[in-house]
Amino acid sequence: MISSKPSDTFLDHDHLEDTHGNIYVVVGNVHPPSKVIAYLKYVPVNNKTIWCRGNVCYERVVKKYGVKNVMSTIKHYQEYSYDPVFGSRVPQVSLSKVVRVYKPNEKLREIVNRPRDDLELEVTELVDEIERDIGIEMSSVGIDGSILVGIHNPKYSDIDLVIYGCRESIYFTECLSSLRSLRRLPPDRALRHLRSQSEIYGLSVDLIKNIQPPYKRLWFKERREVNITFVDRYTYRYGDVVFKPLTPVEVIINVEGGSCTSLFYPSYTYVNEVKDVKGVTNPDLMHEIKNRLTYVISYEGIFSYVLYKGGEVRVKGLLELVLPQSYYVVIVGAIENPGYIVPLRH
Repeated sequence: MISSKPSDTFLDHDHLEDTHGNIYVVVGNVHPPSKVIAYLKYVPVNNKTIWCRGNVCYERVVKKYGVKNVMSTIKHYQEYSYDPVFGSRVPQVSLSKVVRVYKPNEKLREIVNRPRDDLELEVTELVDEIERDIGIEMSSVGIDGSILVGIHNPKYSDIDLVIYGCRESIYFTECLSSLRSLRRLPPDRALRHLRSQSEIYGLSVDLIKNIQPPYKRLWFKERREVNITFVDRYTYRYGDVVFKPLTPVEVIINVEGGSCTSLFYPSYTYVNEVKDVKGVTNPDLMHEIKNRLTYVISYEGIFSYVLYKGGEVRVKGLLELVLPQSYYVVIVGAIENPGYIVPLRH
């Protein structure tokens, strides 16, 4: 579960612990030399909380998700600097400060071999059902969140699972209804989540309900909230592509559906056709966008299922040039211009 020393390979949703006992969540599979892109989630405190490990208790730094909320919070606590490859400020942790690395798949194996409490028993039950009824092997599953770092509270903590791999992620998404122990949240609890997300993203409750990924906010055996995250098995070399921010833009595009890359983080998919462009007055740039807009990329997970379903969507975000290949992308979830992705045909 814990690597004794930092590795050069980090995947999305691995967790890190630094020399002060602070715990971070790794973001994505591309990281600069000697650093990891990760945001601070838990800090040790002197008072009693619901998240404890032995005699040490922790407090959550990030209270609300969404890129804007996360970044506006963690910039007061950790290194948060401009990265020339991503063309934006990103939260980073120096490898020299990392003393422990938590891997979701390794922790899950530990739990299955020796569950220590009722919550870990529930995790084992759910993973057994996934393997039996969907056919995804345990080696492609991991455990995330407070359970991963051993500070969970069986009374309050959720079950956050990680599914690794392209085929496995698509298969889980398509076969989710086969898991009979998982249901949608009770209406009152679901409505609270919808209202919270509506506030975070500035979109209506009805729209949030329409685009919400079906693998989020699930209810296990009528007693435990479950969320699923999909992670690419592969890492990518830092600097192979460089992003150059250009201008805010709004486009109506047709995107390719069914791609596992739209389930990963950041989620992205191929642009089949550009139908309309707003916010650009330069005719040469307009021509470039219509002919060379290649991908839409979202750093907001709530829009991942919209991209997975594909079809015609309205996208508001930041237009960026990708070098050295010289194609264009629209980034959703940039701090400078958060934006959105909404389907035009429900």
